[in-house]
Amino acid sequence: MKFSETTYFKSLEFKTFDFQFGIMYLCDTFFISEVKSDIHVDKKIVETIMKTLMDFYGEEAEICFISNRVNSYSSDPRQWLKALENFDIFYAGAIVFYNLTNLMNFEIESRMCPKPVKGFGALGEAIEWISSIKEIN
Repeated sequence: MKFSETTYFKSLEFKTFDFQFGIMYLCDTFFISEVKSDIHVDKKIVETIMKTLMDFYGEEAEICFISNRVNSYSSDPRQWLKALENFDIFYAGAIVFYNLTNLMNFEIESRMCPKPVKGFGALGEAIEWISSIKEIN
């Protein structure tokens, strides 16, 4: 389910960034990304995402991410690992998967990621989890 189709869309405060590759919703302590179908998330896209996050949250931020995988796309995990090395702003993350392929990708990616990442079958569950861990810290 897309973020715009949830009740959270009306209840959370956020800023929307609409790019050719997808949409990012930046909330106070986390952001939600929804990449469009058949996109390959390469170095240029990762740099665009990181610049957007740095400009919005600042370089000293501690935020969480939610990757809402409503569409089928590919990604180069090496680019994300480089970004995580260069910009230490992520506290934790959630990946929302809607099919077996996304679940398998999550299993691989979660082993590679140096930050805690949890998988969910519904966007609302991911938002609730992210909100609860940010309240603890």
